[in-house]
Parts: sequence; C-alpha cells; structure tokens
Amino acid sequence: MRKLLSILLFMCAITTVTAQRQLAGGHSSKEHYFTRDYNKVSLSDALRELNKEATNYEINFLYNELEDYIITTSIRHKTVPDAIRQMIGFYPMRMTIEP
Repeated sequence: MRKLLSILLFMCAITTVTAQRQLAGGHSSKEHYFTRDYNKVSLSDALRELNKEATNYEINFLYNELEDYIITTSIRHKTVPDAIRQMIGFYPMRMTIEP
C-alpha cells in the first residue's frame, strides 16, 4: 500500500502540464477555438500539435513523462485550456495557467 501511494504521489508531482498565456505584444486577445480528432495518439504529440497552432498560449510539459499516456478524443470548438483539460481527462495530472 505504501509503495502504491508513493508511486501515485510521484506521478501527480511529475506530470504537470503548464499552459502559460503569452503576454508578448502583437498577439490578438481574441480566443482561438480548435477542432481535432485524436485516435491512439500520445498525449505529448497532441500537446505539441496544439502548441504549434496556439497563438495566445505557450504549452510546457515534461515530454518523457507524458509519452506513455495515449489519448483518443474528439475536440470540438474548444479553447486551448478546455482542449487540454479534455485531453488530460482522468489522468493524474494538473494543468496551470499563469498570467
């Protein structure tokens, strides 16, 4: 039991997804909405793809820790934070948004 609890706490501590709003000039304050289908794609690949198209956010994550998480989901007209929340689902992770 103690070993299982330690592993769970380690997973929660290590797998943190951070989305930082870019405050650099030249970016529109208008939110962009995304529609994507992911079928058995690693979470890190999905986050990298989303990061390429997100103009108001910079998505940071620990690559090696997320490579084992596979997602299958359909994102329909969602903002970047909502899309990430849907991708994370019930995985033991935390997303933070910093101003």
